[in-house]
Formats: sequence, C-alpha cells, structure tokens
Amino acid sequence: MNDGLELSTLLSNYEMVQLETNQESLIGGNARVCITDKHIVVINPDKILKFDRNGTFVNPIILFRKITSR
Repeated sequence: MNDGLELSTLLSNYEMVQLETNQESLIGGNARVCITDKHIVVINPDKILKFDRNGTFVNPIILFRKITSR
C-alpha cells in the first residue's frame, strides 16, 4: 500500500531543477521560491538568491544583516 501523494495528481506539468550549492547559495529551511521565465528566486529570512532556470547560482540579490545595539 502506498500512502504517498503523487505529484502528478496535483500538477499537470512540472520539472525538477537541482539548485547549485556553494557557500554563497546555501538555502535555509524557511525559504520561499518564486519562479519566472528566466530565473528561480529563493527568499530566505537573511537573503534573497537568484538562480537561472537550469539551477545555476547567479548572485545574491539582497543580504540582510542583523543589527546589534552597542
């Protein structure tokens, strides 16, 4: 018995893209993803990252820094 949900029951067309992993492009567990015709944008609490549609890391768009009081 298979209790898993098949992705094809939710979507008629999908593709899996493996995102490039390096020190600059690490993604946290609480990320959101936006997909355009040309890019995949990953929004983390501390940074926003841009990948091309093949999964190659392009650049960080924004890096958020924590400000500590002195």
